[in-house]
Amino acid sequence: MPRGGAHAPWSTRGTGRPPPSPGSPGSWYGTSPSRPRLEPAFHEHHGRNGRLSIQTDPRLHRDTGALVEQAVEFAGLAPNMIVKIPATRPGIAAIEEATYHGVSINATVSFALPQAIAVGEAVERGLRRREAEGLDVGSMGPVCTIMVGRLDDWLKAVAERDRIVIDP
Repeated sequence: MPRGGAHAPWSTRGTGRPPPSPGSPGSWYGTSPSRPRLEPAFHEHHGRNGRLSIQTDPRLHRDTGALVEQAVEFAGLAPNMIVKIPATRPGIAAIEEATYHGVSINATVSFALPQAIAVGEAVERGLRRREAEGLDVGSMGPVCTIMVGRLDDWLKAVAERDRIVIDP
């Protein structure tokens, strides 16, 4: 939960309003053009394909509790959601907890091998906790996105700035 005990501005908790149901006209998911195309693939492939990605609020990158709360809320919008969580230190803790709560995650903002390993370890801890309680893990599809393209762009800019020749 965000500091001060208040719920995050995106949350409907504590407002007396239920979260939007996936099919409701006011729900972004209910109006997403990808929804009708992805859901059949999701069901046909038992959760391995047809996921719809949604990103946690980047302003929450330092707040584990808020990331988990938002990830769980987003995952509840539809069965085929995959929730992006940044691979920051608080994000990695949130990845374990969200995984434990049954959220399929996509770890983002991962630039280095140690981050990817930490993500994998967090996912494994979350999955083991679920399995220990007899909860389903078969339909979950965690992912770690390594941001190679952004790193490559930065290295090219540094090479140009410092006049380093990188092509043979």
